[in-house]
Amino acid sequence: MSLEKYEKHRKKTTFQFIVWKVMVTVYRTFKFYLVPDKIAIRKKFRIALGYSPDFENPISFQEKLQWLKLYDRKEWYSQCVDKYRVREFVKEILGTDKYLIPLYFHSDDFRQLTPENLPDTPFVLKCNHDNNSWVYVNDKSKFDWEKMRSFYRERMSLNFFWTNREWPYKNVKPMVIAEKYLKDKNDLLIEYKYYCFNKEVRIIQYSEANKGHKSFRYLMEDYTPLDKEYKIDECVTIDKDTFKPVCFEEMDSIVRKIAERFEYYIRIDLFNVDDNIYIGELTFFDGAGYDGIYPESWQDEISSYLKLSK
Repeated sequence: MSLEKYEKHRKKTTFQFIVWKVMVTVYRTFKFYLVPDKIAIRKKFRIALGYSPDFENPISFQEKLQWLKLYDRKEWYSQCVDKYRVREFVKEILGTDKYLIPLYFHSDDFRQLTPENLPDTPFVLKCNHDNNSWVYVNDKSKFDWEKMRSFYRERMSLNFFWTNREWPYKNVKPMVIAEKYLKDKNDLLIEYKYYCFNKEVRIIQYSEANKGHKSFRYLMEDYTPLDKEYKIDECVTIDKDTFKPVCFEEMDSIVRKIAERFEYYIRIDLFNVDDNIYIGELTFFDGAGYDGIYPESWQDEISSYLKLSK
């Protein structure tokens, strides 16, 4: 739930929050907690994609992602999806912290979200254990901090695992963090998402974001554009002379070192800010494995990249 949507449901007092929490817990117990993972995944998959997944002989890329949810459960995956603890994971692999986004604040207590604890420069607030909880703060003096604390109090009370049964999130301890707001000299945030199948990069997604507007292009592993018709939500397809960054060799080296740790599939997101590289996040399940692939003719090719154990 975004901050804007949450404002409609904001709890103004501690008593209201406790009552709401009890009601939500009872509801989730019967809707989620008592339902086995395989049944919950099958139901949501069928609603999203229109057919029932085959967990024993997965064929499509989405089916294979569900198989990974159920059968590829390594304890250290939780550190990888934790937006705070993944920093130590990356530092260990690369032997340096130069690729980490500057961290201004972290706490497992929402009450610590006060302007005194945060910098005067622009920053991004977000939870470490979920998606889409980020809030961009340009001027902290103009923010409603009571509303902000209330928003993150609710977000930190959630266990993101139950939403889509993405197992790595199950044991992540919630906290809120503040990182430097990234943008280049042209006010753009340029991101490269490396889709790694069985330790090899097969697809790269290039994107440019500027004040909420986003453009993108899918690339091959050598940074040449894929000649396909495709779409991502309402983003605009971008065309340009070259998508290969000046520091591509350094970026490729980072990705190879991280991808080597993952037997099956991982998406590694890198930001390029005026040729300074920052690691965004690691993603195990794109769209939780419930998003369709466009065009559909691309489905078989992408699925063939991911080879699972028998």
